[in-house]
Amino acid sequence: MAQEVRWVDANYFAIGRWDGSLTIFTNPSPPGPPSISAAIVTPSLSGVQMIARIAPNLFGSSNDGQSITLWGTDGTFSENGITVRATLSYDPSIGVANDGTTTECDGVTYFVTGHANGSILIWQVQPDGSLTLLKTMDLRSPNPIPSPYPLKNIRGVEAWQPGIVVTGSEDGDLCLVDVVNTTVLARMRYNPSAQRGINDIDVCGDYLVVANCSVGPDDRNLWLYAIEDLAFMALDSVNLKVNPALDQVFDFCVDQAVVDDNHYFFATTQEGVVWVGTAQDGKLNPIATQAVSTNYGAALSYQPDSRILAVAGDNLHLFGLQ
Repeated sequence: MAQEVRWVDANYFAIGRWDGSLTIFTNPSPPGPPSISAAIVTPSLSGVQMIARIAPNLFGSSNDGQSITLWGTDGTFSENGITVRATLSYDPSIGVANDGTTTECDGVTYFVTGHANGSILIWQVQPDGSLTLLKTMDLRSPNPIPSPYPLKNIRGVEAWQPGIVVTGSEDGDLCLVDVVNTTVLARMRYNPSAQRGINDIDVCGDYLVVANCSVGPDDRNLWLYAIEDLAFMALDSVNLKVNPALDQVFDFCVDQAVVDDNHYFFATTQEGVVWVGTAQDGKLNPIATQAVSTNYGAALSYQPDSRILAVAGDNLHLFGLQ
């Protein structure tokens, strides 16, 4: 199964799987079947849980529970053009990287990674492409959700304003973090009645969507918030469920897009479908579903320049947003 999909360039996207493989695909032009540009594996052969673009021709991926692999390219993302630039090591107690993003402030680029033990690592990207670890921040909730699965993984790290990121954790908390001053600006339980943790988040402008597993008929697995005055404001929630008889439905992965003033969301759920809908005027409106090649869920990533949504489960699907 695919665990992660990320665009590492406007024309290339990477799929990371549980077998440790990292496959780079080219965006076809004109539209057609994508082709494999490179097939590589993590040095540790561990499952790829995080892929993140850091700079042009530079991206990172999770390696094992105490390191991140930094990959450099020759600009073409070819089989021979991708090399291991460096291994970023850190304290083994931090755990594997689950997500990562970059944010720039006052001319400095920061790479922020979320990890299995509930911490984020803040790295500074140097002009030569090397990375320096600046700070470790413990974001574990003081009052985690009463889930039978007491996980702390920070599954979502998304850039918001310069130097500020949003995180979403399996312990149920959303955090707004100033990575320059290493302070938590806001913290909120995504749902006061939450029974499961956060699987993924996405930030688009001042809007935040959160994916989780819904439990029971009254729960929801997609949530919409506005980020205002350094705080989270709940706007709407829906339960993305094809079969209404199911007691619980995982929402695995979410993304957003704004096209011609229309605000869209995308989500993949355990029923083997990708959902598309709008997030207009503070309301979530599911429009349609499309089956994809998995019975468990899939990973997805949207490319705004080409308006292509890449969805990977067992197989790969590309969708164009009209």
